Amino acid sequence: MAMMQILIRMSIQGSIIVGIVLILRMVFRGLRISYRYCVLLWGIVFFYLIFPWKIENEHGFWRAQPESMVVAVSADGPTVVTGLGTGIVPGQNATPEQNATTGQSTLSEQATGTDAMTVQSTNSEAGSNELPVTAAQSNGTAAAFFASATFLRVIFAVECLWLAGIPCFLAYFIFSYVRMKRRLAECLPGEEGVRYVDGIRTPMVFGILRPQIYLPVEMNPEFYDCVLQHERMHLRRLDYLWKILAYLISIVHWVNPVVWLAYYLLCCDMEKACDEAVTEQLEPEGRQEYATALLYMAVDTTARRIFAAPVCFDEGDIKGRIRHILKGRKTAGKLAALAVELCVVVALILLTQKGAVTEQEPEAGNAAGETADSVTAESDAEEEKDLPTFYIRRAEDLQVSSPLRIEEQYITDRATAWNHYYIDADGVLWGSGYNQNGQLGNGSYETDLDLGKMDAVRIADHVVSVDANLNNNFCIYLTDDGKLYGMGLNMAGLLLGKDSVKQVYSDDDNDRVCTPVLLMENVRYARAGREAIVALQEDGSVYWWGQMRTTTSTYGSDYDAYWTVEENPDNPVKMMYLEPHKVLENCVYVDISAWNGAAITENGDLYMWGLNIFGQCGVVKSENVHDFVWAPEKVLENVSMVWLEAIRQNDDGIDTELENLSWAVHSYTFDNFALLQDGTLLAAGENLGKDSVTTVVDGDLNQAGSHRASFGFVPVRAVVYSTEYNREILAEFTWGMSREDVRSLCTYAGLQFFLGGEDDGINIEDSRYRCYFDETGGLSALTIQTGSSRDERFTVDKTTLEEVQQIVTDAGGTLTLLTPAGDNPWEIWQYADTAQGTLYWFTVFQGKVTVITEKQLTAATFDGQQE
Repeated sequence: MAMMQILIRMSIQGSIIVGIVLILRMVFRGLRISYRYCVLLWGIVFFYLIFPWKIENEHGFWRAQPESMVVAVSADGPTVVTGLGTGIVPGQNATPEQNATTGQSTLSEQATGTDAMTVQSTNSEAGSNELPVTAAQSNGTAAAFFASATFLRVIFAVECLWLAGIPCFLAYFIFSYVRMKRRLAECLPGEEGVRYVDGIRTPMVFGILRPQIYLPVEMNPEFYDCVLQHERMHLRRLDYLWKILAYLISIVHWVNPVVWLAYYLLCCDMEKACDEAVTEQLEPEGRQEYATALLYMAVDTTARRIFAAPVCFDEGDIKGRIRHILKGRKTAGKLAALAVELCVVVALILLTQKGAVTEQEPEAGNAAGETADSVTAESDAEEEKDLPTFYIRRAEDLQVSSPLRIEEQYITDRATAWNHYYIDADGVLWGSGYNQNGQLGNGSYETDLDLGKMDAVRIADHVVSVDANLNNNFCIYLTDDGKLYGMGLNMAGLLLGKDSVKQVYSDDDNDRVCTPVLLMENVRYARAGREAIVALQEDGSVYWWGQMRTTTSTYGSDYDAYWTVEENPDNPVKMMYLEPHKVLENCVYVDISAWNGAAITENGDLYMWGLNIFGQCGVVKSENVHDFVWAPEKVLENVSMVWLEAIRQNDDGIDTELENLSWAVHSYTFDNFALLQDGTLLAAGENLGKDSVTTVVDGDLNQAGSHRASFGFVPVRAVVYSTEYNREILAEFTWGMSREDVRSLCTYAGLQFFLGGEDDGINIEDSRYRCYFDETGGLSALTIQTGSSRDERFTVDKTTLEEVQQIVTDAGGTLTLLTPAGDNPWEIWQYADTAQGTLYWFTVFQGKVTVITEKQLTAATFDGQQE
């Protein structure tokens, strides 16, 4: 029966929607959003359960079922052909060869909607077990079972039971309604719309066309006002009708317990929403009196039953309602708007469907076209592989909604080298780690790091987003009422405290703000840079303050300019604003890093400012644009998201231990990224493009010399970090490769590296790997401290010494002990693989390989003479 198939599908998919609504309901309660919006969510569920037709929408949650989608299965015994949305159709007495050409369209054209028993009878009389051949035959045994006669008999029995239960529940509803109407007939009239009845224990609303309020005669008069307000609110909101309608829909799906759970929760949420509507204007004393009235009605009240017919609207879940009333508060305007918007979006997604995808047999003439498409796809894949690559921690970090929703960009988990901040489900901000600058906001600081890290400190409530300076100096957070707070090192008055002193950047000279201080109000979003803050206000205005500076420049040393504390647009080595400085309007998103600021406008334009020494602003270098872009400049259109230095959002799931943090967060110091609305990923900055920049440096942290740069955004690709990908790149290293070739390969592959002097090696990925070069400048050795060897035979921290010995023996080689453990717990073993031309050194600790060193196999290395 096609109708029953639709009903079953609606019930199953409706259960999925119930699960989604339960999650959203938990979110709403976590945000303390009114129950009235939970009732709206349940409305989506029951509308879906009763309305089989869906509007097509490209963003719909469901996929429409094509009418020609059938499954053909051949089995010993009666032949059956089943289809979703087409009913069950009889098999055809045709050979496979005849039906292979006509395909699925033949089946749909001849569908008759006959039920399973008719199909069985028809095929038995025909005496044929041959079936039309379709692609669905590849489903195999599983498909055969679900299309077998035995399975269909079971389904038919279930359908009969299902259909038989509906009139039974309906009859029970009518019986209960008539019985209650007779019971309430003997009542005493009261004020308009109110009746008094002897023998009922709780107030109720009864009736459909002319509902009345019925109160117990023995009710305490002091509670009449509270009770009448509540019951009249039910009447005003038509709750008695919605409850009956939901019950009738539940009857249709009576075999599904998930639907009855939804009905029960709908009734509970209706009561609490009604309580909210009555008490939201009451003072605490009034709410206390209202709760007392509920408690009185709970005395001697019989337990509620989920299957009870809703012929009247009485009270339920008294305990939960009292608790909610006493804790309740009015939903903030922003949260209310967000809840309404979310309900609308959820309805548009869950109550619509994508268009059907009809599979058709490919025509012979399409073979050449398919081959061409395949070649094009392979060519595109190779072209994408040649793009500069950057690491990301997880693929979700690249997913951005369209249009952009700032709430989805809130940071709820942020890790720095020495601190970890996170917001729990109740909106409480917690911080842990060191507190040398008062950045945990607990009213004190401790410069003696030997005392250890602090456990979780409760910093603030009602927090929606948090960000922190990666150098552990300060933290900022945003509350749900749009207030931005900060605490920590008050660098040059960055935190704008009452007693802040605008001094130079120095741990000794700067004040420490140890208690959160209000920085700005009416803030929609904010981010923290190394020494600066950017804030997006509710009206779309963008402000930033603090400083952006670098020891690497094209000008040379200028210590006076570097340390000065003044707003000077001619300063060659820094940008600085001592107070919040407005730079843009009509924006929807902002970001800031150590060197740059960025903002996206309402129409998708990307503006950048800050350091542009390697073109990371995407601004072409000219006579008027040198190392810094002071005023924001438009660099791209149709942008959906921007990331500065790293494609990174929340740090949840990250290992926050100090020694591992840099391994988990891939930051590209002088590169910035933009995602276009069509999904194209772009980047600008160092090691991109064909431009060349010569820099000089102050100090010893940055490499002076010539750098490749792109004064504009270029296409790149992102790869989720994995040691397997690292191994694939290392496998491309060849013995004798020059430093420049190794550096170029790492750059395009997205591997971070530190290049030392001419005689030094190259540290890759925070010293996970290290390349050594011989006197001619060619690659001669590679040390691996994570992942596997380039041939995948040996794995760090997994392969045992016994396994190494077995692998070497199987390869016909010899494993030699070079350095016994003795007083040193580490052993060094050597294996010369002449077939690969590689000499392996294994550092073994407690029976496991901890370091793998691969060397070019020469006469010198074989004798173990090379360092």
